[in-house]
Amino acid sequence: MVLWQPWEKHGPGNTAIRAEDSDTGNAENALFNPGGDPEDELYVLWKGARDLVREHKFTEAAEAFVRLSKEPTLVGMPQVWASLEAAVVFSLDGQPARARQLHAASRADLDRLKESSRRKRFRRYVEILSQPPPPSPEALRDDAEDILDWMASFALALKQWEQGQWDLSLPTFAKVRAASLPDGLEWFRIYQNLADVYLADGVVLTRLSKLIEPTHPDEIDALIAILDRAATELRTRGRAPYNVKARKEQLDRARRRLNHDTSASPVAIDWNNHQKALKRSGTNLRFDDLAALLENPPPDAPTEALWAWRFLHENSLSFIRDLTSLDDWSAQRRDGLKVSPVSGNRNGLRLADGSLVSWDQFKPSSLLRERVNDDLHAIAFAMLTGLTGQASEMAETLAKDDEEFRENWRRVILGLNL
Repeated sequence: MVLWQPWEKHGPGNTAIRAEDSDTGNAENALFNPGGDPEDELYVLWKGARDLVREHKFTEAAEAFVRLSKEPTLVGMPQVWASLEAAVVFSLDGQPARARQLHAASRADLDRLKESSRRKRFRRYVEILSQPPPPSPEALRDDAEDILDWMASFALALKQWEQGQWDLSLPTFAKVRAASLPDGLEWFRIYQNLADVYLADGVVLTRLSKLIEPTHPDEIDALIAILDRAATELRTRGRAPYNVKARKEQLDRARRRLNHDTSASPVAIDWNNHQKALKRSGTNLRFDDLAALLENPPPDAPTEALWAWRFLHENSLSFIRDLTSLDDWSAQRRDGLKVSPVSGNRNGLRLADGSLVSWDQFKPSSLLRERVNDDLHAIAFAMLTGLTGQASEMAETLAKDDEEFRENWRRVILGLNL
């Protein structure tokens, strides 16, 4: 069984490795040779990670690929490939921000490799995958040459799906599913089968998109029942369940409004109301609510404004991950009580007694005091949670030495004012 083989096509039925594309020479060919040594430690780790993907244990699989990418004996293109698979599996797990972080790190890794045609293509893919906007149609190739093109196509389709272009992603998923693989690449069928899952969920979303907009409470009840049934059919994580959940919440608010329930919240039907909801979610550290709002923007939402909010959201989640990796620290809740967490995730902090305290119960300022070294993540978190003064001060300092940040922050400021 081969783990990864950079096949190049040279006519019908003929596959070969172009020697000039090998960045690690014989070491790469020995490691990824068909019939590789099952006793080899890297082989075992790689196969184990893919077995977890096959079992849909995406969180465990992604972390396994991350660990593999950090193995000191894994170097060159195989190391970057392990990081690519980790990013793909994070996308499958509904964690697109983690995927983009890994793609961004791969850009630097690839820059250190010897120039080759494969490295150029790989670099172009991770450049697109590491950026917040969805890929343009030009980024999707119709003439896939090898496994790099197919895996990158799968990653690009996942990116489109997660960023709301699920209907545009379906043709690419279909091409990936139908790809004919040479001997030695049987492992890619794991991902082809997953492309099938997305195609199936695409059928569900397409069916829901054609439903008539309700105008009466009884019609709303009927539509909510349809959404409930559809939710049981969905098998992917992230975008599709969020779409259904957000649509149900919107319908519930509309039903209460039609029933003259004065306590009902207004439906965010335009960008002005939608942005107010984004600000409330950010100030209250409701990251999942913010994600749902960003995944379901109104038709009049400015592209640059959405980019700015997604930039702040994704980097704030990175700040949270940085924070939960700390040892021996404390945070102050909004009620004034100080707690010492033992672990945490995007949902909150876990205390020694096993209880989980959600992020919205903490003062953003107390969390910011515990920030780690990544100033970008702390700046985004401060801006998102309403600590604009601190965000501006830190941003001014970082912008003096970081040209990329300076340009991104300019876009954030402009986008938030649209």
